[in-house]
Amino acid sequence: MKQSKIVVYTFLTLCAVMLNGCVGDGSNSSNLQSNSVNNRTNPINNFTNDSIPTSVGLASSATPCTNHSCTQYWSLDTAPQNIINLRGQHYQATCNQSATIAPDSSGKKVITLTDYGNKNTCYVIISGVFSKFDPRVVKQTHIYLEADILLPKPNMNPNGIWPAFWTDIDSNWPHGGEIDIAEGNVNSKFTRLETWTNLHGSGGANQGPSQQYNFSGLTDFDNWHTYGLEVLINSDTMHIEIRTYLDGNQMTSFNNDNASGEDIQDYIDIINGFYTHNIVFDTDDNHVAGAYTMNVKNLNAYIVN
Repeated sequence: MKQSKIVVYTFLTLCAVMLNGCVGDGSNSSNLQSNSVNNRTNPINNFTNDSIPTSVGLASSATPCTNHSCTQYWSLDTAPQNIINLRGQHYQATCNQSATIAPDSSGKKVITLTDYGNKNTCYVIISGVFSKFDPRVVKQTHIYLEADILLPKPNMNPNGIWPAFWTDIDSNWPHGGEIDIAEGNVNSKFTRLETWTNLHGSGGANQGPSQQYNFSGLTDFDNWHTYGLEVLINSDTMHIEIRTYLDGNQMTSFNNDNASGEDIQDYIDIINGFYTHNIVFDTDDNHVAGAYTMNVKNLNAYIVN
C-alpha cells in the first residue's frame, strides 16, 4: 500500500519575526500562527484490510546509537528560537491551529501542536538541522534523529486523524525528496490504527517506497513513544540506507541497492536534497475529525561515528 502526500511550500518570513518571537525561549508558552500555503492530499480510507494488528512483534535490532558511538550535535532544548515556525495548508487561506513551546517539569522543551478539527492544519517547521551535511562537501553522512511523541486520546471518535513526523524541503518539492518517519492513520470505521514510513521524490512523488510499522505507533493514544530516523548516505557511490525506529526497535528499512523504476530517482533526490530538509510535525485531519493534540519533546540529532 502506498500513501499520498503533496506539499507545496512558499517561503515565509520567519515566525519569530512575523509574530514578535512566537516561539518562546522555554520560560513561558507562546502561540505560533501564520497564513502560508501548503497542500497535502489525504490517504484516509484507502485500506484494503481493516484488522487491528494483534501483536507488537517488534524487530530485535537496536538503534544505531546502541551499537555505535554517537555524538549529539543538535537539540531542541538548546536550539535558537528563530529556526522554528508554523506554516499552513492550501485547504483554506489561513492557518487555524496553534502551537506552543514551553518547558515541562524537568526543564525539557515541549512542542504542543493542536488541530481544532474541521479547520486548516498547520505544520511546525524546524529548519537547518541537516545543513552541515551538504553531499558536495561531506561525502559520507550517517545521522540519527530521535523524538518523543505523545498523542492524548481525543475526546471524540478520532476518525480521520492524520498525525505525522517527517522531513522535506522548503521549495521545489518533490525534487529534494521527503522522508515520512512516522505517518499515522485511523480509518473511518475506527477499526485500524497504523503508522507508515513513506519516501517521496520526483520519480514517483505520490507512490514512492513505503513500509508499515508492525505496531500502531502514533495512534497508540496516551502513551509516549520514541521515534527514530537513521540515514546513511555516501554521495560518491550514490548509496543510501534509511531505517526508522520505535522505542529503540527497528520498524522499517530501505536502501537503493535493488531499486528500480521510479524509486531510483526518489532515492537520488533524497541523497542530493537531504541536507536541505526541515523537520516537520503536524496534526492533520480529514476535516471531519474533531480537535486533537500532538506533544513532542527530546528532539535530538546525532552523528553516528
